[in-house]
Amino acid sequence: NSFRKAEIMHAGYWMGAIPVPANHRLAPPEIAAIFEDAECRVIAVEDHFRSVLGHQALKAWAGDPIWLVPQTTEIDGNNYESLLATAVPAPMGAVDEDDDAVLQYTGGTTGRSKGVRLTHRNVITNALQIASAIHPKMGDVHLHINPMFHSGDLLTTMFTLVGATHVYVPEFSGPKLFEAIQKYRISFAMLIPGMIIKALQEADPTQYDLSSLQKIWYGGSSLSVEWILKTLDAFKNVQLVQCYGQTESAP
Repeated sequence: NSFRKAEIMHAGYWMGAIPVPANHRLAPPEIAAIFEDAECRVIAVEDHFRSVLGHQALKAWAGDPIWLVPQTTEIDGNNYESLLATAVPAPMGAVDEDDDAVLQYTGGTTGRSKGVRLTHRNVITNALQIASAIHPKMGDVHLHINPMFHSGDLLTTMFTLVGATHVYVPEFSGPKLFEAIQKYRISFAMLIPGMIIKALQEADPTQYDLSSLQKIWYGGSSLSVEWILKTLDAFKNVQLVQCYGQTESAP
């Protein structure tokens, strides 16, 4: 999770390239199967995942990746920050609303992960649909603490459309969730029930100023009445919004 990941996604939208977010929790052979199926020509990888890229299954893509590392890092290959520093802004590509915007792979619960082709129209239409229920506005601050490779992150397009702010936290924990809400005055957060439960078990919410949080939208599974009540007690004046969607529906 990082603003660079979001930047690369939007660069793809802008230039007409098709981003393929990869689930870094998959085994290297599974990641390689996605790269092969999608016919990926360029990959961008954080130094944190160097060992994953070093796996034999990913040898075909290990030769010339774009490394998401600090500009001063000594690496063999393309440094994203160095490339960005010397780049000239590119004109918008000739993209139609019915062109593919992103290739999003499913969880593969019934077999191999399948690539779902989502068009620019898919992504924007769904953002407008969700916005009619969530009511985002320019002053909102949305927290990305769920894995951004998941299709659910596309829902946050609605915050971009209204000029709201995005905050990115690389890894989840209860303290990190509460610290981010307090530090950045988060107003919206998308969580799964397991994250809500874990956060309330790991940290004491009364030790943080969580007053900025207006809505938690959650999905992936249901949240029991017991934990709904505990959540409402921990986050004063927050609204809980139960969501359901599939990758195929953008999402």
